[in-house]
Amino acid sequence: MENREFLNVADGQFVKFQLYLEKFVNKGKYIPLPRNQYLKNIIKFIYIKFIRKIHLFCSLILRVQFIFNSPEKKNNIILDGSMHHFTKFLVKKNNYHILETRIKLLKKVYITREVIFYLIKNFNKNSLKINYLVILIKILKPKNVITLIDNSFDFFIIAKILFKDKINFYAFQNATRRNESSSIVKKRFIPNYFTFSKYEKKLFKKSNNVKRFIPIGSIKALIAKQYFSNKKINKIKFDLCLISEPEIFIDPYAASNSLDNDLALIFDNCLKYSKKYKKKIIIVGKSNFKNSEKFYKNEFYKNFIHDNKFKIFFHDKNKFEGYKKIYQSKVVVACTSSLLREAFEFDKKVLHCKYIKDKGGNVFPSEGICTLRVKSYKEFERRMNKIFKMTQSNYLKNIKNLNDIYLKKNNIIKILHDKFN
Repeated sequence: MENREFLNVADGQFVKFQLYLEKFVNKGKYIPLPRNQYLKNIIKFIYIKFIRKIHLFCSLILRVQFIFNSPEKKNNIILDGSMHHFTKFLVKKNNYHILETRIKLLKKVYITREVIFYLIKNFNKNSLKINYLVILIKILKPKNVITLIDNSFDFFIIAKILFKDKINFYAFQNATRRNESSSIVKKRFIPNYFTFSKYEKKLFKKSNNVKRFIPIGSIKALIAKQYFSNKKINKIKFDLCLISEPEIFIDPYAASNSLDNDLALIFDNCLKYSKKYKKKIIIVGKSNFKNSEKFYKNEFYKNFIHDNKFKIFFHDKNKFEGYKKIYQSKVVVACTSSLLREAFEFDKKVLHCKYIKDKGGNVFPSEGICTLRVKSYKEFERRMNKIFKMTQSNYLKNIKNLNDIYLKKNNIIKILHDKFN
């Protein structure tokens, strides 16, 4: 049976669930679309052109506070506040504004004569949202515009418009990136790009729209590490940390069901290994503990694995609990997660199960002891035993192109504090 398409009421996106998850779909949050292609296309057209816009407008009017004065000038602007549990550690409390790019997070709208005139004058140049954000930045005249959403089209467009206005635009790498389509490459514009390593410069070598690469490691891992330094945390609590990364929606770029099977195989291999060698394992879910999608991720594994005696830990993002479990583990295992590279900030051994062919660039840009392609449990067991027996220094010596994975530097947080304050 063909996968059915659903409308996500919360964000207006159209998604397809994996077939074995459809029976668990919350019909209040996800509305099923008709299977008839003709009817489905009509509904999608009406929703996108009319209903979604009316819904967004009404929710905006009811939710936001309208302010008829210009905002107070600050040295820094945080563009997109969805990652502010990290960005708040980079700037002084009273020296920044958050400009939301996501309508559902918008709380204040500034209406002044200057804003209205600019919106009218540039009505046909860009979207209303982009024009509004641009004029606010012009009014605020900050030294720096900062984002942790380094694949944000809003950031690309705004940075390109205001690049010559003596404003510094900084994007921090949020996750592992791949080579995207040529249309995305053309839109990308990042004046200053803080990256995990020098690998990103190689990855985007065909793009002239990243003006400056600054390898510093993961800012998120650095902030989490600093946060832990002020807490009493047991450094080693687990032998093995498995990053749970199932896809609950259909991946349009994945071949058939191979992605699901391979992700489940890693999960199964880790469970077998920890049981056989009596290793203490923690399975870390990538969803926040308040996210309803964690239910689907449990069901994903139950569909593939007969041994259902497992528990996935879903973290509190405000307390950096995902990074905490890595910090407390000896070895981290995953397939596509950025946490594999970020684990190097905490001096952890990792095993990248390279079971999935990545056409868009390497999720984990290295080879050696840290990567495994053979899918058999026997080879997984052999490699894990070898890694556990190695000292940290010997482990690092057996990795090719180590600096492509992660570039570790000292005092980065202090340097950034000085830059942004």
